[in-house]
This record gives sequence, structure tokens and C-alpha cells, in this order.
Amino acid sequence: MIRRLIMICVSAMMVANVAVAAGKAKKKKKVKVEAEESSDEEAPARPPYGMAGCGLGSLIISQDSVGGQLGAWLFNGMGYQTFAISSGTSNCVESRTETAEMEQNVYVTANLASLSREAVQNPGQVMDGLAEVFGCYDASDKERLAVISRQNYDSLFASNDPEVVLENYVDVINADPVLSRQCTKAQS
Repeated sequence: MIRRLIMICVSAMMVANVAVAAGKAKKKKKVKVEAEESSDEEAPARPPYGMAGCGLGSLIISQDSVGGQLGAWLFNGMGYQTFAISSGTSNCVESRTETAEMEQNVYVTANLASLSREAVQNPGQVMDGLAEVFGCYDASDKERLAVISRQNYDSLFASNDPEVVLENYVDVINADPVLSRQCTKAQS
């Protein structure tokens, strides 16, 4: 059984190496074309694994070729995968900072007017939601964020641009000794 598994893994690695060599030849031709067509737009973030998915194979084989992904797929079929994938130890979780930033950006953009109103008046559901997207789950932390929002209203909402407001909130939270520890998703 073990001998067969080793043979399969070695075969997959050999296929991966051949595919990588073929892919490098194609890439050299593509590089010239892509360089001419490139633009200033940012490419969307890619996950840290290929088509074979996350798992042991994505940690061992990082090549994004057909052969490399075949090898990664074989490694992903090994026994300890259930634990490794569900516990997040095998490339199977998104970067928390990227996800949190995206969530915060969407939340502030969608709720900017209500957020501005609640920051001055009594805090409500929108302010509680903001606290939660920053990782402030405790009631006392939500209350502290509301107080700090009221105290720093002019600097927080100096602009109507949601990205600027978000940056201002992150700065204010990180400057506060309690919230900087408690609001785990606000680290810049």
C-alpha cells in the first residue's frame, strides 16, 4: 500500500515537472504579449492554491500547471486532510485581513449616511454593525466605539468618501488603548 502511494506521488511529481517545463516555454512567448496589453488596473486577488483546491497538495506543490495541480490533487486525497482542511492548517482559509477590509469597506459604503447620523445621535443597529465588522463583539466595546465616534465626529466624517471614513475609523480605533486590543479586525 505504501509502496503504491509512493509510486503515485513520484509519478505525479514527474508529470508536474514535465508540465512545468512545457509551461515555461509557453510563458516566454506570452510575456511579450502580456507586457504590451498590461494596464494600470489591479488584478483581483488570487487564492493561495490552484484548481486542485486547498490542502496538503497546495502546500507541497505550488505550480499552477495541469501536472502540478494533478500532483496537488493526489496529495489532497491523503488521510489527514479532513482535520487539516477543517482546522485551517492547509491553505483553506482566506486571509482574515483581506476579508475584513472588504467587509468593512462594503459596510461603510452601504451605511455611510446612517453611520454619520448615529455617530452624532444615539447609537443604534448601524453603529453596532460597524463595531462587529471591526471585531468589537463585547457590549462595552460597542459602547466605547459609539462614544469615540461622537467625540471624534469631525475628524471621522471630514470627508464624504467612504474609504476615507473607513481609514479614519481604523486610525481612531488603533489609537485607543482598549479598542486596539479588543477590535481584532481593525488592525491596519
